[in-house]
Amino acid sequence: MEYDNKAILKVKGARIVRKRQTGTAFELQIPSFSVSSGQMTCVVGESGCGKSTLLDFLALVLRAEELDSFYIVDNDNDIDIAELWSCGRDSRLASVRRKLLGYVLQQGGLLPFLTIKDNLMLPVKLKGIKTSQ
Repeated sequence: MEYDNKAILKVKGARIVRKRQTGTAFELQIPSFSVSSGQMTCVVGESGCGKSTLLDFLALVLRAEELDSFYIVDNDNDIDIAELWSCGRDSRLASVRRKLLGYVLQQGGLLPFLTIKDNLMLPVKLKGIKTSQ
């Protein structure tokens, strides 16, 4: 698959394996996936089909066992995520996550002592971004 020139996230040849509590393994294969600037993408499927695994991978929380390429674009510069993972550049990956990715966990991701608004604004505050709220 050729990527759209406006693609801001590009993945090819990913294989992610997750062990279940029962000891069995779940495998998600991503032959090709991209998201273009301004594009809305919806991930749907039945329970257990790999939606959360896909999102964990795209949010740089879960590494693939196999990966041909994974790029995230920042200001027209391709960031090679596969290379960062293979070189163990965890601090750079954390920087990319902090600057470029927004991710809300399915369960247990909110801080109970904060309001919903404060939970949503927490990344903005941590980045030091001024808002008018």
